[in-house]
Amino acid sequence: MKKDKSIYTFNFNEITDLTQLCEKVKELPQFNHWTDSLGLSPYLQKNFTLILNALIHTSFVHEQPQMNLVSYERLEFLGDAFLDSEISLMLWQQFPGLSEGQLSKFRSSLVNEEILADWGRALKLDHYIFLGKGEATRKSVERAIIADCFEALIGALALIDRSAIYDLLRLWMEKFNEESELPYFSMKRLELFDPKTQLQEYTLELYKVVPNYHSEEDEKEGFLCRLTVLDKVLAEATGKSKKRAEMAAAKKVLIKENYKSLNHHQE
Repeated sequence: MKKDKSIYTFNFNEITDLTQLCEKVKELPQFNHWTDSLGLSPYLQKNFTLILNALIHTSFVHEQPQMNLVSYERLEFLGDAFLDSEISLMLWQQFPGLSEGQLSKFRSSLVNEEILADWGRALKLDHYIFLGKGEATRKSVERAIIADCFEALIGALALIDRSAIYDLLRLWMEKFNEESELPYFSMKRLELFDPKTQLQEYTLELYKVVPNYHSEEDEKEGFLCRLTVLDKVLAEATGKSKKRAEMAAAKKVLIKENYKSLNHHQE
């Protein structure tokens, strides 16, 4: 997917500090509409600077030394802890029948780079991150950057009003669910956390065979993987590495559950 052009079109070289940068951003209708849609307006009024800081990547800091900026990394550290805590509370409330071990595994399937990056994209977060020229010219914002920025935003909110995080996460989950094939709290995510192992367990149980992954280099996406079981193609997926392409293919099969359709081949 091609990345949208940055909304930040002003000349950064003319801005001398974070305060001036905030004033410039406040004048952007698109930014204000975006923060309104995420329920952030009350917290921007309390501390606009802190929330904007959560959007500043290290590459931007290095390219704009005249502003004396700091990146979102310290906020990311804080947000990681608060996000773990809030998701743990939601899981404890929503799944009273799960054991401690199941809850821990479920949380790991929900709070990881891949899911947080998808969540950030659902919130259009990747359109508003301040990036250096090298990062900004990539076809899309790196998954790790989006995930880290998402946690940094939670960290900023923790400093402004930590009691708001729970309700905001619930709001943001609605946006995630609109974009995702599975609801955020779907039990199927336990399967998808280690999709290749889970799919192999199913195919061994049903057919006494393991899935085959046929990967080849792809000019645009890195690698293209074709997943077959009993010589039938069940899914194709791409990824920046062979491993990611294989995992993506396995996830597709688990979500579609089309591995079950092979039953009629078995006598």
